[in-house]
Amino acid sequence: MMPTPGKRKRPKAIGAYIFAGGFTLGVSKHFDVACHLEESDYGVATARLNFPDLPIHVGHDDWPIDILSRSEWDLIYGNPPCAAWSQAGYTKTRGTDKWRSDLRVSCTTKHFDLIGYLRPKVWVWESVTQAFSKGREFCDDLAAKAAKIGYSTSYVLHDAQWLGLPQVRKRFFMVCHRVEFKPDGVKFAEPPRPVDVLKTVKPGEQFGRRSVSPGLIESVRPGERLAKCWERTVARGGPDTWERNGHGNVKGRPPFGLVRLPVDSPSGAVVGYEMVHPTQDRWLSTEEMQVLSGFP
Repeated sequence: MMPTPGKRKRPKAIGAYIFAGGFTLGVSKHFDVACHLEESDYGVATARLNFPDLPIHVGHDDWPIDILSRSEWDLIYGNPPCAAWSQAGYTKTRGTDKWRSDLRVSCTTKHFDLIGYLRPKVWVWESVTQAFSKGREFCDDLAAKAAKIGYSTSYVLHDAQWLGLPQVRKRFFMVCHRVEFKPDGVKFAEPPRPVDVLKTVKPGEQFGRRSVSPGLIESVRPGERLAKCWERTVARGGPDTWERNGHGNVKGRPPFGLVRLPVDSPSGAVVGYEMVHPTQDRWLSTEEMQVLSGFP
């Protein structure tokens, strides 16, 4: 019997530790996403606004594993917390091996356990590249466990600037698969500049700290961190003379993440820190932060 012509059936996917839903925004272009599995309410309200018809199961004990195991799944994907490895987080002040005692690593373990429960064709974990370098022992241990149940593992490193974003955003994907996995090659075109991308959106209310003086914003150079600008223009004496609070942070100096965007090159990773416009003396708006990250 000849097959009946019709619309090609899309593969099925489940997201775990997706939080506000950005990962699903991309995956849903190619897969039918059945649900999200979350351990807490973090980001869930935003995901529900963006995906009002998508079931989101909150609380590890309430994940409907028995029901989900009755179906076949093409993809399970997720981005559990990366702070245990991130250069901007835990390891910056507490050492590169503190992931071993960081409770948030258990989220990645629970995400990985879905392989055994649901046996997808492909399982994907997205994280910062330090999860691969500092946490290589952890990655190799997961790969060995996957091999015992019939999965091959591929480690994929990429930078979002080569995928069309105006930011240097290096990321690590661990892909466990029991089907052939051949990622598409990347065409290394010159990445867009933030100053050009920002022209495509009408800015809304500025998303920035009122505690930073306008004079400092006017003085910060393109691509410069506000903390460096403060040290260059405001601070008196050397680091040994700067007044510090109970946590050891320099009083009056802006946080490390605040920066003015560069003019002629991609920005650093947009991760939620406020940013100053590359050519205007003002903070970016939420809409501008959004378009820098490739969201519609």
